Amino acid sequence: MIESSKDILYVVLAFVALWVAVFLCWTLYYVGRLIKNANEVIEEVREYGGRLDEAVRTIRDRMETMAGGMAVVASGITKVVGKAIEKKFMADEDEKPKRRTTKKK
Repeated sequence: MIESSKDILYVVLAFVALWVAVFLCWTLYYVGRLIKNANEVIEEVREYGGRLDEAVRTIRDRMETMAGGMAVVASGITKVVGKAIEKKFMADEDEKPKRRTTKKK
């Protein structure tokens, strides 16, 4: 079977080739799993980004609605405060003592 050193070399080379093939298969398997996991992570990030975008849009829409309502409330408060100031000003005018004109002799 093994008659010369050349035969030993061929057996060793075959054994090395076998282990290189096993190593390459193992490496390709783990690279494939790594790519699969990366794809799953990217899918989750996209899903999270979509939910985040939806939440931001909902908040923005609610803020726009609230801002429209606040404009009405602010104009109402402005009118009420203006009337109160006007009423207070008129009351102050009525309470001021009137000057008496005295005749000098």
